[in-house]
Amino acid sequence: MRATLRRFLQRAVRTLGAIRDAILGNLAVLILKAVRLTDPDRMADFTGRFMRKIGPWLPEHRLGRANLAA
Repeated sequence: MRATLRRFLQRAVRTLGAIRDAILGNLAVLILKAVRLTDPDRMADFTGRFMRKIGPWLPEHRLGRANLAA
């Protein structure tokens, strides 16, 4: 009985993983298509603004700042 339940749960986890991957893949494609429809200058401005806000929270930002200071 336990082996049957374990196989069922493993199959369910694999199926849910495949569904999650399919959803994320479709979402990525939709985002890329939406980006292609936008004006490149406006998208560059938006991306720059976005990265200026989250950049200081990233370890790469701190490493770059430390390298510039050195």
